[in-house]
Amino acid sequence: MHAFLQLTVSGQERVDTVNRSNYKHYVGFTAGEITGNGLSYRFCPDRFGVQGTLGIEIDRMATQFSTGVTFLYKIIQAGRTNFFVFQGNNVNYVKFPPDSSIDTKVYANIGAGLGVEVIILKRISINVMGGYAYCGDSHHPDYGESNTRFAITGALGLFYMF
Repeated sequence: MHAFLQLTVSGQERVDTVNRSNYKHYVGFTAGEITGNGLSYRFCPDRFGVQGTLGIEIDRMATQFSTGVTFLYKIIQAGRTNFFVFQGNNVNYVKFPPDSSIDTKVYANIGAGLGVEVIILKRISINVMGGYAYCGDSHHPDYGESNTRFAITGALGLFYMF
């Protein structure tokens, strides 16, 4: 005679995901040569999104206004991480002090690349983007004094989703 003892254990795995359908709007800050620098608003109803950025930077050398429009497409949505491609456009208006040899300068930066969004809290996300840019200012401090206007570039963003 054989005695049989069977123990069955079952459970549910808790998956902490974000219901993306509830969060289509993002507000935060972005810093990047092709996304613009400053306060950002992003509308992303599904995989495709658009982001606008507006900022001002004032120092003793100049006053710079930055406006950017960036288009995004999420290629992978995995839990709390999104991978996307983007295309960014940034126009800068720089006003120099009266004693400068240059009065104003207007230039545009455009580019494209890949990015990752990591949702660190339920409504907070960090975005890291990298790509290739055309800089309309050949004497931009980030790109040196060369005649080359193409360069590898990046951007960072911090957003509140609602």
